[in-house]
Amino acid sequence: MPILSSDVDICNVAISALGGARIQSLGQNTNEGLLCGVYFGFLRDTLLADHKWNFARTRVVNQAALATAPPFGWTYAHQIPSNSLRILDIANEDEQWIVEQDQIYSDCTPLSFMYIFRQADVSKWSAGFALAMAKGMESLLAIPITGQLSGATGKVKPAAPTAATSLIQP
Repeated sequence: MPILSSDVDICNVAISALGGARIQSLGQNTNEGLLCGVYFGFLRDTLLADHKWNFARTRVVNQAALATAPPFGWTYAHQIPSNSLRILDIANEDEQWIVEQDQIYSDCTPLSFMYIFRQADVSKWSAGFALAMAKGMESLLAIPITGQLSGATGKVKPAAPTAATSLIQP
């Protein structure tokens, strides 16, 4: 179990790094709380879908095809679970398949497949994922909380002259 054991803990790590006011709940009626409420689920789903996290991996075994066949090119359509963020693979390595919207099209049925699901239980997350969430939240909250572009002035500093550029006269 990660040290960051709740969504609020993760947000408070990010907020504290930026010098903001800690929150008691996502969506709390403060600037920080409302921002965390907006960004947290979006970031979680994005990071989960970007990697084959062990704690968010599950499978469907022998799923029957849907009654309605795909429009063309494939024989069968299979429903993707509503909590799926990314289909990883199907059991038959030789079988070709494609994901379109909320279905997997293939030429085999029943279909067994592995996918990344929306693991919202922070206590199940790895420490690495919890840290990635905290750093991601810090990045998303930086400008709204600090009002600064990470210390950048927004001005482009001219490059120092080099031997090559000093030969060029304006």
